[in-house]
Amino acid sequence: MTQPTTKENADMSAQLDKAQKSIDRLFATRNDRWYPQCHIASKAGWINDPNGLSYYKGRYHAYFQLNPYGSEWGNMHWGHVSSTDLVTWRREPLAMAPTLEVEKDGVFSGSAVVGDDGRLTIYYTGHRWRNGVNDDDGNLQEQCMAVSSDGIHFEKKGVVIPCPDDKILHFRDPKVWK
Repeated sequence: MTQPTTKENADMSAQLDKAQKSIDRLFATRNDRWYPQCHIASKAGWINDPNGLSYYKGRYHAYFQLNPYGSEWGNMHWGHVSSTDLVTWRREPLAMAPTLEVEKDGVFSGSAVVGDDGRLTIYYTGHRWRNGVNDDDGNLQEQCMAVSSDGIHFEKKGVVIPCPDDKILHFRDPKVWK
């Protein structure tokens, strides 16, 4: 496993703060005419792909891919909501932002399990463009891991399964269960 540096994990806090400020700016201009009233939604930004659905420390957690910088696909982070009853949902702080080289173009879908150590363990896809700009030359995707003692704040542990072949275009969305 490639272990992230202390600096890379510290960078996540700064990236999450930057993303939250962007969401707050987008929220100020949000038109509520089409805003969802009956299901999970981010305060602002593009969301898709529910991730890491889990029950941890008395709450149900739903994470989701989120572009905090606009209303279109891109810049994938992980948003987060939680509930005690699966009806009333609370917005939680953003869970993950791309900070490692292997995920510089996005933290993609994954799953969560409670580990033997009692921590919530997330397995997710680190994504980057082969050409550093867009999908014209394909992408590289690695399966990564992060852990949390509260379900809110995560420490990245790095790559646990590297892309098995550099010709594979889509190697993502690990589904893990226990």
